[in-house]
Amino acid sequence: GKDPVPELLGKNLKEEFTFSKDFPPDDPSPHRGKKVNFRGTIEEIKILKYPELDVDFIKKDFPDINSVEEFKDFVKKRIMEKKKRAAENKLKEDLINQLLARVDIPVPEPLLENEKRRYLQEVALSLYEKNYDINKLDWEKITKDYEPKAIRNIQKNLLLEGFAQNLGIEISDGEVLEYIKAYCEANGLDYEREIKQYRQKGIFEEIRADLRMERTLKEILQKMGLQN
Repeated sequence: GKDPVPELLGKNLKEEFTFSKDFPPDDPSPHRGKKVNFRGTIEEIKILKYPELDVDFIKKDFPDINSVEEFKDFVKKRIMEKKKRAAENKLKEDLINQLLARVDIPVPEPLLENEKRRYLQEVALSLYEKNYDINKLDWEKITKDYEPKAIRNIQKNLLLEGFAQNLGIEISDGEVLEYIKAYCEANGLDYEREIKQYRQKGIFEEIRADLRMERTLKEILQKMGLQN
């Protein structure tokens, strides 16, 4: 798995092992909130062998790349872009934290309840798709743990909405359509079908709101001289 068990490292075939694991209260498994002792025997050892990096292997997923060097340059560019996005996201989060520390934004109870309800629906759908028994979860605790983040999300949206209005920032239908089209092309999705579903489910307006907030943040950073 993603988290290796130290007690298994260095073991040979037919050797026995024991280890303990503490499961958090919100773990989706039947062991949530318990400390479980495991005992077993090494029956099989598998070694992961990576394929040789050559043009034939690369072209299976990247048909437009014609050499190993070109692929390495492509990967380096992707890594740099990822680091740049991470740095930009941190800058935005730091800005939001600074702004929220300077103002007191009350959170209306209906907005808070809607945000918590949205989060619970999101968690339930995600776990249901993974075949977890969502009826066994402590939803009251999950809701309580999420509340501070819910309050911050609402305060962030209210804060940026105020700036967006003052700066006169609006997102046109055409800009939303361009964003959806680019997303569909990048992920191999049917544009016309996605547009129809987005409008029916209200996702179209959610995208407009997200783009408006992103543009608002960008303009604030530009006015502060923190971004070109």
